[in-house]
Amino acid sequence: MVKASPGAEKNAINGFSNGVLKIKVAAQPEKGRANRELENFLSGIFGISKSSVEVISGLSSRSKKVMLRNISAENAEAILLKNIRD
Repeated sequence: MVKASPGAEKNAINGFSNGVLKIKVAAQPEKGRANRELENFLSGIFGISKSSVEVISGLSSRSKKVMLRNISAENAEAILLKNIRD
């Protein structure tokens, strides 16, 4: 589960809280912009194509489920741990 906070100064992984990954997104939550920005940001973090990242639920909510393709769970976890802000 991902909790996205739109309208941030810049995109950033902001940590975990109760098993939820918190991410700040620079785009505003208008017309799907924040969802697209979240997908683009995560594709860059994980080094996978934009088409390999998809918000699959919570399109109009801050709480979202995101599908990552073409990356193992172990690699995704290692990358997240390297990119979490304190």
